[in-house]
Amino acid sequence: MAMIFWLTVAFGTSVLGNNNSELVNLSKSDTKKLIGGEIVITESRETENTEQTYSLNALINAPIKVVYDVIVDYESYNDFMPNIENVEVTEISDSTSYMDYTILLPLNYKKYYRVRMLHKFTETEANISWKLVKYPTYIEPVKTIRNTTGYWTLSKYEDSDYTTLLEYHIYTDPGEIPFGCGWIVDFLTKQQLPNILNALRNRVSQITKE
Repeated sequence: MAMIFWLTVAFGTSVLGNNNSELVNLSKSDTKKLIGGEIVITESRETENTEQTYSLNALINAPIKVVYDVIVDYESYNDFMPNIENVEVTEISDSTSYMDYTILLPLNYKKYYRVRMLHKFTETEANISWKLVKYPTYIEPVKTIRNTTGYWTLSKYEDSDYTTLLEYHIYTDPGEIPFGCGWIVDFLTKQQLPNILNALRNRVSQITKE
């Protein structure tokens, strides 16, 4: 089934401005939950297939450069990102990277795929986007994903050098799923969104304390 989620989290309770509900498209009720540190998720079901789309917004109490450096430290993902067994960067330049992902799921089930990352950084904003590209060797359809694209965008929140507004958007189609393993669809996306967010938050917090 196709699903759209908006997941929004604030780190800290004193960084939200009066315009934040408009900024992240939240109701007053959800904004109140946001200020209280809750995760706010809105779900919309559309078609009956495995495609899923999610958007995440967050305020992180750290400079853009710190958050950006954590996100583009791809080969360290297996140290802090959930279910990533390995990331191998095969090509890299100032603005483009190619990398091979190995995702480890319960029951020792694995998925393999390659993405192209485009990244751009300035002092006031940054963008990291990706799309699926052809894997260098043949992989059985059941052991890879059919498609994924997405992006991270980072910007200063209300011109603060120490608060970063983050948007995370992902489209994914897990593709062929073994019989009886439909749980993989939600596990790869819906169930992992809070874990991905918390992993990034913890990594940023760890670095800012060093």
